[in-house]
Amino acid sequence: MMDKINEYYYKAEAFFHANPVYVWLVVAVIFIPLGIGAILGKSWAVDPANGKQRFWYGVLGHKVFGRVVGAVFLLGGLAALAMFFWQK
Repeated sequence: MMDKINEYYYKAEAFFHANPVYVWLVVAVIFIPLGIGAILGKSWAVDPANGKQRFWYGVLGHKVFGRVVGAVFLLGGLAALAMFFWQK
């Protein structure tokens, strides 16, 4: 089982080394749904990960914190998508 996983990992690594522009697409595919989920207030996207985020979560509240985090992730995802199309 580990041999197959290692084989897929090395194939993916070789693909991304040969085609680095697709890393932007992977980042966009991860960030855009996370940003939309945070803006919509989904718990899986809004829950703070560390102490600094918990502080801001306590100060801003669930709704505003989710919108701020969502906007940051959405902007990052759209920027990554723009970089993908710009470099393609």
